[in-house]
Amino acid sequence: VQLEDAQRAHPEVRELDTQIEAQRQTVSDAQGARGSESDKYDRSVEQMATLSRELEATPAELQVPPPDAGELQELFGKVDRLTLDNLESRRERARGDLKEQRGQADKDRSNARKDLEEALRTFRRNHPLAAADMGETLDDWPDYARVLVRIEQDDLPRFEERFFRLLNEQSDRHIAKLRQRLVTEKEEIRGRMNIVNDALSQSQFNPGTYPPGF
Repeated sequence: VQLEDAQRAHPEVRELDTQIEAQRQTVSDAQGARGSESDKYDRSVEQMATLSRELEATPAELQVPPPDAGELQELFGKVDRLTLDNLESRRERARGDLKEQRGQADKDRSNARKDLEEALRTFRRNHPLAAADMGETLDDWPDYARVLVRIEQDDLPRFEERFFRLLNEQSDRHIAKLRQRLVTEKEEIRGRMNIVNDALSQSQFNPGTYPPGF
């Protein structure tokens, strides 16, 4: 009762008690946070020690980074620095990225296969004799590859170009000769017709047996 009377008589004492209690709670919270951080630190130290022991037990030839280590590092650490705390989230994100890349790669492979098979069908249509015994699927590609090697070894494109060049030259030459021949024969025919007309004009015919003015 006397304590309550004293607190009512001196309210600053009650306020001081409240502040002391608040400070005690702050200290308690800080100690709890410190303990939690200390536990995290201890776990990290333990994990590092475990990893160090595993590394020491790993043969030297296996300690070399894999060929795709750079790509994996970029995949795991392209957003922020990779740590033990964010390793799991980065792993899930990397897994999603890899899944997306795989889907795109599968799509590209399917499109490439369709394009190749369309090219094989076009070759068969344009060269039915050369591709008479060949199919039109990806499994038939080795047959077409052998034909391609043979064409390249025989240098057929160069001979094809030479053939068409000679064909064009011969065609132009033959057309010129044909034109000259037509002109010559035209003149010969005209000359023969003049001889016939002269002979007919000197012959006597009964009236009405040939058109007037012939």
